[in-house]
Amino acid sequence: MTTKKSLEQKTQHTGRGLTKPSKKSKSLSKSLTPTRSHKTSQAVRDEIFTLLMSFFNDEAVVLSWIAAPNPLLGNISPSDMILAGREAKLLKFIKNSIEENNR
Repeated sequence: MTTKKSLEQKTQHTGRGLTKPSKKSKSLSKSLTPTRSHKTSQAVRDEIFTLLMSFFNDEAVVLSWIAAPNPLLGNISPSDMILAGREAKLLKFIKNSIEENNR
């Protein structure tokens, strides 16, 4: 059972209702820094666009597909998925769809 004191030792209050990890847990979060996360997300978005361009061969069609709600994605547009940080799931969906189309 975790006590209140042990929880407070693991986090550091910022004064804004947010907490920062303690020094002990910073080493675990180094690989998830915003800079690295942003670079990874950008690489995934680039791969999504490249795959869609190779499939549709028309930038206007790609942009239209990205903006339109997709019933196979729960009527969510791919652009909304990207904005929600779900690029990896969208990339997997696109790869699976292209693979199914090529069978």
